[in-house]
Amino acid sequence: MNKFAISKRAYSSFGITDTGSLKKQNDDRFLIKNLDGASTLLAVADGLSGQPYGYLAAEIALNVLDNFHLYQHNILKQLRQLIIKADTAVMNASKESPDFEYMGTTLTTAVVLQDKVYWAHVGDSRIYHIQHKNISQITIDQTMAQYLIEEGEITSEQAKNHPMKSLLDQCLGCGSCVAATGSFRICPGDIILLCSDGLFNEIEKKKLYDALRSDGSIKNRIEYLVKTAREIGGKDNITAVALELDSGQ
Repeated sequence: MNKFAISKRAYSSFGITDTGSLKKQNDDRFLIKNLDGASTLLAVADGLSGQPYGYLAAEIALNVLDNFHLYQHNILKQLRQLIIKADTAVMNASKESPDFEYMGTTLTTAVVLQDKVYWAHVGDSRIYHIQHKNISQITIDQTMAQYLIEEGEITSEQAKNHPMKSLLDQCLGCGSCVAATGSFRICPGDIILLCSDGLFNEIEKKKLYDALRSDGSIKNRIEYLVKTAREIGGKDNITAVALELDSGQ
């Protein structure tokens, strides 16, 4: 678990990934990086397990992020450019061998700076914001099921078991992609959670909130969530990264 201060405000962070119960290989990767002593980058990449070398696509994308240097202006523009750079890196790698041809990955990242979170997102990993008595899903899944919801053809409830719920509309390495971006403010005691679909497909939002607001360190709470997702079904790789802002009490 990492403990650090951003502009005199203390945070704790932790990340973990698990292969799950049914998969033989873990194609998920995550990153927690202190950028400059004043900001922190969090990221989750879920390599496409239906294609070969999904893990490699995820590693390539996160390697681009790991070499990112933040300038504290136009942060969302920097994140959009970063996504393009990561996409290009995956695409270029896919041309190096016929074995790599169809590899791809999701990429969801957030920069925490002072009292604000800046984020960028491609695919169906998610960002949640836990604040007071509420949990909000920040990102919107870029899947065909989500497209059908927006078109009014299916409901959100129907999407949970829809055959296209995990069919990505966009991903890195799958052709030209456009990142969704945004920002939101955070307050003392808030938690930011980034996770792959192996977590939120097994644990509903209310139970995510209950676990994250329980007692114990952020490390223990995240480990509990991943263990629970594995025990419930564990049908996919499971990854969770969280950052908690100290309450100041």
